[in-house]
Amino acid sequence: MPVIMSHIIGTMAIFAFAATLTLYLYSVGNAESLAVTRSRLKTVCDYVAVRVVQVISMANMSNTQSCIQLLLDLPETVSGGSYWITLSDQDGYEVVGTFVLSPSVTAESLIPLNSTLVNVRIVAQEGLSIDSLTVQKKVYGGASRIVVWGRRIGNVIEIGLGRKN
Repeated sequence: MPVIMSHIIGTMAIFAFAATLTLYLYSVGNAESLAVTRSRLKTVCDYVAVRVVQVISMANMSNTQSCIQLLLDLPETVSGGSYWITLSDQDGYEVVGTFVLSPSVTAESLIPLNSTLVNVRIVAQEGLSIDSLTVQKKVYGGASRIVVWGRRIGNVIEIGLGRKN
């Protein structure tokens, strides 16, 4: 009888160890997957921030009120999932990317500009039509004809995201 009991205890210990190891490996793999997703989303945000700075620079040098547009080449998915990009002026000017499937996965990229020399205003009035584009508050990755736009009105440079008509 003691031999059977020791086999049962040993078998239960092996099952408990296997279950614990499985849960541990799953959590480590999940954490790594989130880190990779966040890193890729940050890369997309950095790209958009660079394009925004280019538009601000061009609008700042412009003497007209014409709308300057730069086409964004956004990847369709990030780590196999959908995402969206917005412009924010909450904590300085930044590009914010959010993973649709998991709202906890976000990435921010600051827009490097000297706010004392450049007066920037983010326009996010959904549906506003400017020249040949429609303003959007947020744009989804992989959508076609997505642009970052800017125009100079007096001392203010208005920037935003939109979709070419």
